[in-house]
Amino acid sequence: MLWDEYVHIAKSEYETLLNKQESGEAVFHKFFERHPSFIPGGCDLDDGSGHAPYALSLISKPGLSGSFERIPDFLWLASYSGVFHPIFIEIESPGKRVFNVDGSATKKFNQAVDQLRYWKIWIEEPSNISILMKKFGLDKTYLADNKFVPKFLLIYGRRAEFTSNKMRKKLREEFLCGIGTIRSYDGLIPSHKCKDCFSVKITENGYEAIEVMPTIEICPASADSYSLITGKDQAIKKNKYISKARKEFLIDRFKYWDNWVISTPSSARGVFNGRDVE
Repeated sequence: MLWDEYVHIAKSEYETLLNKQESGEAVFHKFFERHPSFIPGGCDLDDGSGHAPYALSLISKPGLSGSFERIPDFLWLASYSGVFHPIFIEIESPGKRVFNVDGSATKKFNQAVDQLRYWKIWIEEPSNISILMKKFGLDKTYLADNKFVPKFLLIYGRRAEFTSNKMRKKLREEFLCGIGTIRSYDGLIPSHKCKDCFSVKITENGYEAIEVMPTIEICPASADSYSLITGKDQAIKKNKYISKARKEFLIDRFKYWDNWVISTPSSARGVFNGRDVE
């Protein structure tokens, strides 16, 4: 699917969900699994990185053990100029409000901020950094040598609460006390830099595909990343936006590229152009 066509269809579906009062957190979680490009952070939170997220994957509900267990809704393993940014993402129902009538923060908003606070405390423990690196197979990759700078994102509420009130807009940021970044549901748009991504879950076998972007294109530069993901066939088959012919093509070509990664050492792969896609 061409990017412009995808954006038109996906934004229309998203706006329909936003306009339904009964659309809660679980509904949007499923939407973001189908459309990982909507979740900020794949190329750092300002979308300024030229590096693709590790494994070209948005990780859904990754469980990590430690002194306590908190499961974020999503996790990007992003990197930027020698810095590794695991980006922990919490989403809440868009119908939840940030402000009470008197301008103070609501109890539900404070609870959501606490989720970020727990993860910040958790990741400050060196032993937990090691847990994270091993859990996602990063301990023997280039990311292990990068500067470790975790980030935290809260997706919460609607713009209508603060668009006409500059004080509330400033307060919304202050309520996070520098812990992380907040985005309203209205501010989410698909990122072209994540057009080739999967959403995945972590199993005993590693990264297992849940959904795939219908705009996905394969190139030699991405073959190593995709080879980390199992279940690609099933994710492709169930995607309602991809044509039958394209599904058959992608499934066949992923088999080719997965075999190429296994059978061809990096030193023997020769020169290739990252713009050669299929």
